[in-house]
Amino acid sequence: MVYPAAHLSYHLGRMSGGLQEVQPLQDFLFAPLILIISLFVSAGVVHLTLMILRGATSGFATTVRVFCFAYGAQLAVVIPFVGGLTAGIWSVVLAVIGLREAHATTTSRAV
Repeated sequence: MVYPAAHLSYHLGRMSGGLQEVQPLQDFLFAPLILIISLFVSAGVVHLTLMILRGATSGFATTVRVFCFAYGAQLAVVIPFVGGLTAGIWSVVLAVIGLREAHATTTSRAV
């Protein structure tokens, strides 16, 4: 009696877009790729903004390096309850300080 019900739920899951057991594995496997893409996209947008504001005295590689260091603060996410908020705020602070120092520009242009 259990087998037909399990078999039916398996086929219903397949018809509705796939198995739910595979989703966490896909998330785990694609997370590094998504992180790298978001790193370069966000660094590109910030570097373009710095170029418009005439604050980019160094190249794109410097901006990417600053964002790599700033993303390191995301390790604080493992702290329960306050980790996400702390990591987000500290990443922004590190990015602003890093951009200001690396591009030798003002804080207002780095923000």
